[in-house]
Amino acid sequence: MQWKEITAERYMDALETARPMLWLPYGFLRGRKPIVYRDCRIVKLIQPVGTPFVTSKGKHWEGSESMTVAEFALLDLDTVGPSN
Repeated sequence: MQWKEITAERYMDALETARPMLWLPYGFLRGRKPIVYRDCRIVKLIQPVGTPFVTSKGKHWEGSESMTVAEFALLDLDTVGPSN
């Protein structure tokens, strides 16, 4: 997963234009239309996916890969940020 730093405006726009699939203290999983499904790495079942948006290390981030609710709920915030 690659994380792209985004502006606060982009973060809020993403939050306000689609209902989050999941909203946690560190961010939200934005739903998609049409709904896209894939195998979840956590529960090993087909699940809907969304785009992850996270606030971490004082910055806002957008994930490059879709995640399921279970994957987002177990996200390790130490992995969020620029890739080396």
